[in-house]
Amino acid sequence: MFRLYADKTQLLVREQEPVTSGSINVYPVQFSFSPDWEGLTKTVFFSAGDRMDRVFLDTDNICFIPAGVLTAWNRPLTVSVSGSLGGEIVL
Repeated sequence: MFRLYADKTQLLVREQEPVTSGSINVYPVQFSFSPDWEGLTKTVFFSAGDRMDRVFLDTDNICFIPAGVLTAWNRPLTVSVSGSLGGEIVL
């Protein structure tokens, strides 16, 4: 499992594991957030190479790395999260 902590504008890796291309719904990612994120709608973006997928968190702030970004091998995997309020991105 991956555990990431969003400390205002920094996303910190607390726990990680190796991933393999071609995997489908086997890598959960759990997010925790600093108080700065309270009340914001959170959207998570995963990207690798030229592919980017957007996912939403469940009520426990968990999602899975989308299969679409794991289709090619030997590509760096990145993740980002945005917080919005009233349709406007805040963080």
